[in-house]
Amino acid sequence: MYYFEQSFDDDFTPILEAVKTWSGGEQKLKLGTYNSISAVHQDMHDLVELRGTEGLEVSMQLAESLALSEGTLDYARSDGRMFTDGPPDPFSTDREQELATLNYTYDIVPNSGGTFELQSLKTWERDGKPYMESIALGEYDTVNDARREQTILKSIRPIDGLQEEMNMVERIAIENGTLDPNRDDPRLFKQGPADPFKTRMQRAMTMELYSPPTIQRVELQPEADIQEESQPVLAISVDMDM
Repeated sequence: MYYFEQSFDDDFTPILEAVKTWSGGEQKLKLGTYNSISAVHQDMHDLVELRGTEGLEVSMQLAESLALSEGTLDYARSDGRMFTDGPPDPFSTDREQELATLNYTYDIVPNSGGTFELQSLKTWERDGKPYMESIALGEYDTVNDARREQTILKSIRPIDGLQEEMNMVERIAIENGTLDPNRDDPRLFKQGPADPFKTRMQRAMTMELYSPPTIQRVELQPEADIQEESQPVLAISVDMDM
């Protein structure tokens, strides 16, 4: 069962949640934080009305967009679902539909000078039309050299996943001078759906945004030394009989 409900955050701020329930469990997803209960009811009314006219999937896709704005869902998440617990959902999110057509492959392109360029390709579909973006990883003297590099890259994903494979793509492109290590945009690909991985530069920039508190180390003196250096304490008595 799926429904929407108005609730309150820990600080009693009105919030809107999407709720999934099943035998033996439930999962909630916060869709928004509001200044008033009436604002919650307005969005909840829109979601319920949309479900009645357009169906569950359309209403959940609107709920997904609200959760993205709230920050409770990541637009670049590798798991496109809204709910990660319980039985499979009878609807597809926008992110799931994006990921279904998203793919990362390689191509070897001959150059006019007799060398061969290895490219990393991102392909996807939108409204039934195919799209592609490519980035050059480097030039190789022979096609076999390029194929050898391609084979190494393709072997990473089945074992370590797409994240590690794209980390290697980034590293090779930087080493071969086709990708600027100090680029303003830390992504590998600039077009299409959000990539379900983070480049090394993206992760480094995220770490820079978080500045951990500085902890000052204080050396404690032995108790005997403290007693020797302590000044005598004056005892003050106050006569309350006035």
